[in-house]
Amino acid sequence: MNEKLRLSADWHFIYGDGTEIIHKNLIVQGGLDFLASLFIGERTSSFATYLALGTGTTAPVANNTKLETEGSRKIVSSKTRQGSELRIRTYFLASEINQTWTEFGLFVEGTSVANSGVLFNRIVPTGGITKASNQTLTIEIRLTISAS
Repeated sequence: MNEKLRLSADWHFIYGDGTEIIHKNLIVQGGLDFLASLFIGERTSSFATYLALGTGTTAPVANNTKLETEGSRKIVSSKTRQGSELRIRTYFLASEINQTWTEFGLFVEGTSVANSGVLFNRIVPTGGITKASNQTLTIEIRLTISAS
């Protein structure tokens, strides 16, 4: 039997009025290496996770280690698991991140300092994501682990 493990991720941008935009992303090599190191105990399961936003426009590639132009980051608000699906959420208030953002990344073992930590995945959504001062925004990353 030749079974393959699959890891996929979708980014959900959910505005306060219920509007939802969904994009697929690239899980970069650093993210895959990070998961492998957790599995054999090289790292603890207790680590800070940050969502970073930027203005770069270069398409993601597997060897990315940071955003092209990071402009803001915030510690993740919640991490939950249902079966083999992980949901990682970050909430933004009306007063936060008001502009158009063209790249996003999830960093593990990071700090509040730009480009710190291990980039897990990166997305450059077509047209970007715009947030205005009269909106709240939840960014939820759904990671699904499956076998085929």
